[in-house]
Amino acid sequence: GYHKLQSIMSLIDLHDDIMFEESDKIEVITIPYVCDEKTNLCYRVAEYMKKYANGNKGIRIIVNKRIPVGGGLGGGSSNAAAVMLFLNDYWDINFSRKKMMKIAFSFGADIPFFINGEQSFVYGYGEKMKPLKKKRVGDIVLVIPPFSLNTKKVFINFDKMNMNKKNVKSVYSENIFNDLEESANDISNNQIAQIKATIKKVGSGEVFMSGSGSTIVYYVAEGEDSKKVSEQIKEKLNGVKVILSKIKTN
Repeated sequence: GYHKLQSIMSLIDLHDDIMFEESDKIEVITIPYVCDEKTNLCYRVAEYMKKYANGNKGIRIIVNKRIPVGGGLGGGSSNAAAVMLFLNDYWDINFSRKKMMKIAFSFGADIPFFINGEQSFVYGYGEKMKPLKKKRVGDIVLVIPPFSLNTKKVFINFDKMNMNKKNVKSVYSENIFNDLEESANDISNNQIAQIKATIKKVGSGEVFMSGSGSTIVYYVAEGEDSKKVSEQIKEKLNGVKVILSKIKTN
């Protein structure tokens, strides 16, 4: 059920911590618990890579979660990419980056971006990308509501709403939008819009939803004190998690 998309995707400095230990089998432990081990993307990727390793390999993968689940920040996809990149070297599989990106797409549309690891214009179903000539940099504030949104449900609702899609080529610092916001807001009973409206009262930076939600991003405007803005957002919104982060160009 993948959709064709046009999106600008960036790495940020928020990340999960992943540790690898020797084992006689594939194991994945998430802290806190996220899902059944064998449905975890890290497990599925490791099982795939094992086929191309010499000998009967095993690995224990321990993931300390910092990225919220269901927040539209690509946590699961970035972890799967990290596991693939690590095992490719550790098990001397020696796949090229291009081949890994192709393999990664069979596990999830966002994973090739994380394998590539460069701020890009992403299109097709997520498997095609062009590095941005003009990179976006700077501080951002991540506002994570106390609810998550199911990606599949957001897209299904988006299709039902039959909205007009905007032209992504007009996107840059003065014109950021997310076609999925209206669908996510509908599912969240207008909570996405309410959070955005509150954040807009704090500063003059851009406010937009990341991916299929529910995380709202405040792009700190030039001249603003990012720590002060972050504290003010935290004061105005009860029950949300506020994280000061930074956009990485590679």
